[in-house]
Amino acid sequence: MSVSLSYPFTLQNATTADATQVQANFDAVIAALLNAAASGANNDITSLLALSTPISPAQGGSNVYIGGVSSGSANAQTVTISTPTGFAYTNGMRLTFFAGFTNTGAVTLNVNGLGAKNVWRRTPTSMEACTGGEIVNASLCEVQYDGVQFEILSASNQVGGVGPSTNLASATTTDLGTIASHNVNLTGVATITSFGTPAVNTYPIWRLFFSGAMTLTNSANLILPGAANIVTVSGDTAVAAYLGASIWSVIAYQRGTGRPVKNATTPTVQTFNSGTSQTYTTPAACTQLLVRAVGGGGGGGTAAGGAAAGTGGTTTFNSVNAIGGTGGANQATGAGAAGGAGGTGGTGTATLRVNGTAGALGGAVGGASTDGGVGGNGGGSAFFGAGGGVNGGVPATNTGGGGGGIPGQIPARGGSGGGGGGEYFELIIGSPAPTYIYSVGAAGTSASTAGAAGRITVMEFYD
Repeated sequence: MSVSLSYPFTLQNATTADATQVQANFDAVIAALLNAAASGANNDITSLLALSTPISPAQGGSNVYIGGVSSGSANAQTVTISTPTGFAYTNGMRLTFFAGFTNTGAVTLNVNGLGAKNVWRRTPTSMEACTGGEIVNASLCEVQYDGVQFEILSASNQVGGVGPSTNLASATTTDLGTIASHNVNLTGVATITSFGTPAVNTYPIWRLFFSGAMTLTNSANLILPGAANIVTVSGDTAVAAYLGASIWSVIAYQRGTGRPVKNATTPTVQTFNSGTSQTYTTPAACTQLLVRAVGGGGGGGTAAGGAAAGTGGTTTFNSVNAIGGTGGANQATGAGAAGGAGGTGGTGTATLRVNGTAGALGGAVGGASTDGGVGGNGGGSAFFGAGGGVNGGVPATNTGGGGGGIPGQIPARGGSGGGGGGEYFELIIGSPAPTYIYSVGAAGTSASTAGAAGRITVMEFYD
C-alpha cells in the first residue's frame, strides 16, 4: 500500500479555512501514521539504507556476517567482518569468509580482534577439534558460534578413506597422520617399516595408492597379508587400519594387474601349449622367472613310399630356441628304418639344455610267415615325457615326444623309425622385463603317428 505524504489542501494565512479542508488534512496525517512501523506490521518498507546499527536477530535481523579473506596463519586464522557491523561472540552468530590458508591441525579463529576461539568439526557422534584440512585455502568457509567455540558448517575435512588423494613420500616411518586426507598416494622407493602414530584415531581407515617400487616390511607394527614383505608396483592399492599403539594392519592389498599378492614360497605357474609370436606378460611384483620349454616332437615313420614324416616345430622364449625333433624314416626293405634325430643345437643362452632323444630304429625283418618288424619308439623329451611306444604309439600331449613308427607290413620289410624328441631347455631370468615374445613348436606331421607339440612352462617367483 502506498501512503501519500502530502496534504490534500494547502492552507494560507489570512484566508478562511473551510472545515472540510481542515478535516481532510487531518485525515491524511492519521492515515500516514497508521501505516508507519510503530503501528504494526506493514509492507511498505523498501529500503533501510540509513540505518547505522543493524537490526539484531531478536528483532528480525540476520545472524549471518560476511568476512574477508582470513589472515594470520594456517592454524591461528583471523577474520575482519566486512558487513554488517556489530558482530559479537553470541550463541548463534554465523560467519562466512574465504580461507587464506589450509589448516594442518587444531585451528582457532579470531574475529575482529575479539579473541581467538577454537574451531571444531562435527563427527557422526560428537564434536571434536580439527585435525587438518577442514579449512581449505581459497575456499568459502562457514562457521557458527555455539557459545563456547565455532563449529564448521561448511564441508569438513576428508576422513575415513574418502577425499582427494594426497602425495606422501615413502620413508622408513611413513607417517600417515601428518596429512589430513585418508586417501594417500605413496611415492618414492624407500623401504617402509611403519606408518607412524596418528594423533587422532576417530577414523582409523586409510586407503593407500602406490606409484612405484617400495618394500613394505612385515613386522609386529606393520602386519601384512601372508605375514611376508610386499614389494609394491605402480598401480597397487591397499587398505590399512590403525589399531593403536603404533600398530597397523594392512587388511586388503590389491595388485594393479588384479592378480593376488604372492611371495617367494608360493610361485605362480603359466603353461603355454600353442601359439606363434605371442606375448607373455610378467605379473606385477614378479622378481624371477624359471622358463622350461621343449620343441615339438617329430612324426613317426609310415609305410614305404608314403609322405615323409614332418619335423617338430621350434619352441622359443625371449629368443632362446628349443629345436624340434626330425621325423622317423618310412619302412624300408630289410632292416628297420632309421629313427628321426632328436632336436639339438638350439640358439640362445640357457642354464640347462638337453637334446631330444633320437627315435628308435624300426624292428628287424619278420619271419617268413609273419609281418615285418615292429615300429621304432619315438624319442622323448628329457623333462615332459617319453615318445610314442612301438608300433605307432602316440606320445602324450605337449610333451615334445616323437611319434612311434608303424610295424612292417610284409615279411621282407622292417618297421618304420620313430620320430625324434624335441630339444628341452631351462632358462632362469632375474629382474624380468614386462613382456616377452614366445612361440610353441608344433607337432611333426605323419601319415601314421604325429609327434607331440611342444610346451612352455613359466614359474613366477615373488619377493
